[in-house]
Amino acid sequence: MQEKGWNNRQEYTKLLNYHNVDTSNLNSAKSLFRKAEKFWVSERYDGLNEEKGKIIFIHPKGKLGKIKVVDGNVYNFHKRDFISRQSNLSVLDKAEVTFIVMNSYDDKQVAENINVLKTENNPISEQVKVGTVIKGTVKNIAAFGIFVRLNEKEDGLLHENALPDDLKDTFNERFTSGQKVKVKIIKVTDKGAQLKLQE
Repeated sequence: MQEKGWNNRQEYTKLLNYHNVDTSNLNSAKSLFRKAEKFWVSERYDGLNEEKGKIIFIHPKGKLGKIKVVDGNVYNFHKRDFISRQSNLSVLDKAEVTFIVMNSYDDKQVAENINVLKTENNPISEQVKVGTVIKGTVKNIAAFGIFVRLNEKEDGLLHENALPDDLKDTFNERFTSGQKVKVKIIKVTDKGAQLKLQE
């Protein structure tokens, strides 16, 4: 179990044995955490409408900002509220985003589950939008995933975590440079498009 990232303390072993949990079939702690996080996000935002707006202010300390929507409403956000981690919020000044309006602990409306559509520093072409399915070409294969050429200028990353379970450990053997692949764009960040394999 330790090789899968579990802290194999005696209390955990007793608990697992008490509940007759077969530890040989447990996934890694990291993959279970990711699944739990995805489940929590889907439950929290299920059925809520997305808003579209533009980032109009980023605090000099780089952790907070404001998004303005067409009707003039302004919503505060925190760096942690982006769907994909953002290392540098300053590059997102004037970025177009989608988000979900939620009530904060002090009952103010804030932006959460923020997805970057387009930044001024890195304008995304019409082809590379969230939800678009593209037939791309494998550019190169890294230890953590596959870089796919989407069009003449833009690439995307098909991360190993976005691959089906049966490909996660063998993708570097199953894919080759120049191979055509069908992918769906699931996120667009200041670093580029994140992809999911399509059948």
